Amino acid sequence: ELKEEIEALRSALEDTRRELEKRYLDIDTIYRIVKRIHAALNMEELAGIAKDILGEVLRLKTYSLAVFNSSAGWQCLFPAEKNLSSRETESVLQEIRTRAPQWAESQATFVLTAELETKKASEPTSLVCLPLSAHQKCVGALVTTGQAIKSLSKEDLDVLSVITTQIVVAIENSRL
Repeated sequence: ELKEEIEALRSALEDTRRELEKRYLDIDTIYRIVKRIHAALNMEELAGIAKDILGEVLRLKTYSLAVFNSSAGWQCLFPAEKNLSSRETESVLQEIRTRAPQWAESQATFVLTAELETKKASEPTSLVCLPLSAHQKCVGALVTTGQAIKSLSKEDLDVLSVITTQIVVAIENSRL
């Protein structure tokens, strides 16, 4: 009986060690990403870094990341997209501009139904829009497919939140 108890404790300890190791790797990844983001000297460089991170680290295949200057008529300061046509991107950007004032209060996500050119017209795809905030104001959004969001683990969503927040901070710093 004592042997079984010791084995159960050893197993629990090994599970805890694996979990701590995974969390350490997540924190290390976030640190390296944040360091890379804040090393960018201009918007073009930051856009390239953001695309790399969203594609390589989070494996998003389709997305649009946009940050706006609300004081300049919602002019797009920072667009980064992958696998969206210019028409689709502009449609997404317009939707974000329309909803941004509501987001400033609620910070809720919303789902769009869009017909992406990569899909048949009869098969609409849901796009999930995640608001990006700075100083309690909505300054943009990350838009990706509902399928991509569903495939992300809780840890991946946490990393996504940290990354997008740091991108917004880097953009704000670059503007200043």
